[in-house]
Amino acid sequence: MVPQVMLSGQGPRFSRIVHGWWRLNGWGLDRKGICHLIEGCVTQGITTFDHADIYGEYTCEELFGSALADSGVDRTAIQLVTKCGIKLVSPRRPSHRIKSYDTSCAHIVASVENSLRCLQTDYIDLLLIHRPNPLIDPREVNEAFVRLRQSGKVRHFGVSNFLPHQWESLASKLEVPLVTNQIEYSVMNLAAHGDGNIDWCQKLEIRPMAWSPFGGGRLFFRRFSPGQATSRNAHSDRPRMGGSVPRSDRYGLDPQASGGICAGIGYRQSGAYSQRGSGVADRPVGRAVVRNPAGVSQSGCAIVIGQRGRLNQKISREGSRIVSISSHPWRPRWLNNTG
Repeated sequence: MVPQVMLSGQGPRFSRIVHGWWRLNGWGLDRKGICHLIEGCVTQGITTFDHADIYGEYTCEELFGSALADSGVDRTAIQLVTKCGIKLVSPRRPSHRIKSYDTSCAHIVASVENSLRCLQTDYIDLLLIHRPNPLIDPREVNEAFVRLRQSGKVRHFGVSNFLPHQWESLASKLEVPLVTNQIEYSVMNLAAHGDGNIDWCQKLEIRPMAWSPFGGGRLFFRRFSPGQATSRNAHSDRPRMGGSVPRSDRYGLDPQASGGICAGIGYRQSGAYSQRGSGVADRPVGRAVVRNPAGVSQSGCAIVIGQRGRLNQKISREGSRIVSISSHPWRPRWLNNTG
């Protein structure tokens, strides 16, 4: 079973592995398939699910919420994370004229109300500001956070992709504590060590959340070289600022020594693990270890769950290894025999 960890002294308590749902609308799962995936995760101890209002152009939360309502999963046994602060131009948001950031009180509150409706729940366990807004007004954010906490609609608050000075500026005007920063982090992207984020989390004694902990699947690709960045990620719009970034061929990483990073995993939309498409994990595992030739280790992370495609043999490359890879066409074995 995947263990539970506290993100901060104030909470929340999450599963060490977090399942991300960014590309849910591209996985080809119907409601029953999503339902069984949720139940399978919970059975393995993966009880925390990561969302954002914009995922799937505002569709993924609703797909998940409909399946969750049909499942036998107790809402109090899981934790839901969502994000807001980005406005996309979409038919589902006809009032949005231009892609932009919006961290006004009105937008944050409206985003939460929409997420609650789509996820079919009464409360969000953790709300994150998705990206640092250059024009952010911390007083507006504080007003939204206070209103949402007092109403019981959001229990904890944090940020995503913030740099330490951006965290500090926002937190200085807040009446509620920030409990985490969700950052891109893997052996392929160690920018968090150069930009001060890991040091900042250590100072505050909080656990960061790691998105793309396996480099979007490229960690297991034969063309991977230590130190390779994941700049192709669709959401990598954060400027690379300040200091040099330590290379993975020079440093070994121990998550226990870097705040105990909480890793987020999810299906991969585009093939990244083999020429014919991505493979799939047999099942999430409670304690997998990934090593590269440079001796970099990540303990306590799960195997990435891939999307359609076949992987006909276990991947083994120069000492790197992943655990429990199956040759199943596209879905974990807990989805077998579900019709």
